Amino acid sequence: MQPKVVRSKQIDLKPMDLEEALLQMDLLGHDFFIYVDVEDQTTNVLYRREDGDIGLLEVK
Repeated sequence: MQPKVVRSKQIDLKPMDLEEALLQMDLLGHDFFIYVDVEDQTTNVLYRREDGDIGLLEVK
């Protein structure tokens, strides 16, 4: 059986630097966080890796 989307949510992406994005991710208790980089206006994704470190996906 194919997985299905069971929840949908709209979010506003706030421009911030990496430090603030990390703080927001921790405050929310999420394993990932999407934000707009304040310097270059790109959309980035932070995620918590299985080893406990943080990964960063930068959209070019």
